[in-house]
Amino acid sequence: MSEHEFTHDRKALIKERYTSPAKQLRLSSQFREAIDLLTQGLYRYADSSRILCSLGEVYKCMGDTRNAMKNFRSALRAQPRNHVALNSIAHTYHLLGEHDKARRCYMEVLRNRPSDRVALTGVGQAYRAGGYYARARECFITVLANNPADKTARHLLDRLETEV
Repeated sequence: MSEHEFTHDRKALIKERYTSPAKQLRLSSQFREAIDLLTQGLYRYADSSRILCSLGEVYKCMGDTRNAMKNFRSALRAQPRNHVALNSIAHTYHLLGEHDKARRCYMEVLRNRPSDRVALTGVGQAYRAGGYYARARECFITVLANNPADKTARHLLDRLETEV
């Protein structure tokens, strides 16, 4: 078995056994059960950035931003430049009202993934929150240029147009 096949099988197994069921638990507000399941996964796959990000999302939904950030940062240590972890950290900063920190994290994602929809939308929201409406508009238009059907970017652009 090649290293790529092993990695792919490991990711599929982690998704099947831990992160997908935990997401369903999180979406149905069964946060404790999701935490327990993901913690079991970490006992077996301690370096799994996928499990760490999922655990961070559960904590974020619970409003526990300290534990959310702890898990997102652990995911980055396990896999530097992990765009999911960076986007999640940025979104948490956004929720905390720390828009400059959010923008910097989103920009870091965009350095490696220039068309990342989540990062482009997030940096646009951070610019909007800081009063940089022209830059925010550029971000939302870029998302729509890549995917004209993106409802989030369309909504944010329409909202921006009515604010300014």
